[in-house]
Amino acid sequence: MMPVILSAFLIVLLVHLSQGKQTVALGTCTWSSSDGFDSEEKYDKNSQICCEQSGVHESKDDQNNDLECCGNKTFKMNTEICCDNRVFNSHITLGQNAGQRQICCNTKLHLETNQRECCGNDYIKRDTDCCNGKPFNSSTHYCADDMDIVLRGLDTCGVNVHYNRSHQKCCGDSRLHNIPDTQGECCGEEIINSSTHQCCEWSNKKIIQPSSGQCCGKGVYNSSSEICCRGNVFPSYNGVRDCCGDTFINKSNSREECCSLQRINRDKEICCDGKLYSITNITSPACCEKQLYSSIEKRCCNKKTLVSKTAPDCGGPISTKSSESLCGTLPYDPKNDLCCNNKIHQEAKKHGKRCCDPTTQVYFPGNETCCSSSDQHKSLRCSEHLTTSTTGITSILTTLAPHLSGICRICSSAWEPKNIMKSIKSIDICTKSAIEIEVNQVSTPKSGTMQTYPWTLLKVTYRVNLYKSSRNINNLVHWGKIFDLLLPCSCMNIQNMKNKSYLLLTNIEFNKRDIFVGDGDLIFPLKQKVRSRITKKSRKCPKYIVKNIKSLLQKSVSVR
Repeated sequence: MMPVILSAFLIVLLVHLSQGKQTVALGTCTWSSSDGFDSEEKYDKNSQICCEQSGVHESKDDQNNDLECCGNKTFKMNTEICCDNRVFNSHITLGQNAGQRQICCNTKLHLETNQRECCGNDYIKRDTDCCNGKPFNSSTHYCADDMDIVLRGLDTCGVNVHYNRSHQKCCGDSRLHNIPDTQGECCGEEIINSSTHQCCEWSNKKIIQPSSGQCCGKGVYNSSSEICCRGNVFPSYNGVRDCCGDTFINKSNSREECCSLQRINRDKEICCDGKLYSITNITSPACCEKQLYSSIEKRCCNKKTLVSKTAPDCGGPISTKSSESLCGTLPYDPKNDLCCNNKIHQEAKKHGKRCCDPTTQVYFPGNETCCSSSDQHKSLRCSEHLTTSTTGITSILTTLAPHLSGICRICSSAWEPKNIMKSIKSIDICTKSAIEIEVNQVSTPKSGTMQTYPWTLLKVTYRVNLYKSSRNINNLVHWGKIFDLLLPCSCMNIQNMKNKSYLLLTNIEFNKRDIFVGDGDLIFPLKQKVRSRITKKSRKCPKYIVKNIKSLLQKSVSVR
């Protein structure tokens, strides 16, 4: 008898201990009542839900049924269905269809069958095509990028505007001109004659300029007598001047130098591998890679390491421990650096770069391609640009063109307020994670590989993963941590993200500080309607369905 009583006591004790360790995840619920007033209240994400029309409710009822929002009410997910903000039984209870399951298509109920699927309010046959909630005949029409049904043979220009390329030309995605598409060139929404004018771009705006010069900022310049420095025009004086950032340096002046796009005076400053130092208080200044030192007190070994002036000769390699990794004869950090044919590239591996074998160059696969004569399967892009060097090695890096897919949809029309909810319907949101993030800082990298592509760096705070329980260890580990998101695009929508919250859909594991996002990732503004739409749609994802089946099986076993 005693062992049974002791076992029961231990079970009760363990339950109390586990309950005592439960973490309370507080959130803020913002909702709008039927009278139009907005309210805000705190709630426990572990045991409560936030409904955008009725506020905070318990996540389970007295019978332990899971509850979800439905208009200004809640409903039992296992026995009820929500349609047009009204609650119905998930199975018909009376009549000839009693017992049959119902499905809600937008705002209308239908009898569920495997041969049909929702298309707006309609429940259409699976072999019928659907475009933005409307069925259509794909033999006579097609679904355009703006989710509009268009007669075959026509194109779209803006919203609900169709045109024939043989008679009209669309510029700027919204303005039609009554000339054939083959004539003239677009410059924003305008038409230009390329023989007399050209289209320039400055600050993300299209500007029409005369074709007599080359584009520079808001004007043009004569490349034979002038230079263009980041939008500013200066006389070149027969090549004496050279650009340095948005200004210039005189190459004839030995005391001037350009350091990280800044003009410096060599009498007062020194540039060490792109890092600027003042030398007003140092005797005999010199550089050792990025380090500044006095050549009277120290010396630089292997162009990398500073040693005392009295240290033994360092003409050979510096001795290393047997456990250290070598690149040729020099030590390097294989976790962060790359060794490419005995040449070290510091922190190249950390930032996702790779060696372009068999050369000593590195490239970033996100926006560059390595073209080498050792590669027997060259792409067309490589074969167009390859040139053989004197060493017999053929290798170049080519920059990829910008795109507006994946994470970079933020720079497209899909991110306009009127299109965001539509775009969620047409994309795959079945990712591993849906992470709430807060953007603290937006910046553009100004050195290294990032110069070849319009990259943007977002410094963000990790809040919560909607696709995982708030009790999940990853949510607790990452909560409040800072990560650097690198986006392969740049636009005003991204620049305006600072101090705002967003929802990031991704399959990437947040196991390091630098996170490179791309075509497999999506980001949306963290609005209640967006969050609800994505959460609702995620329930149709394979992992969510499998999880529910597993839960049902476990419940059936426990009943037996």
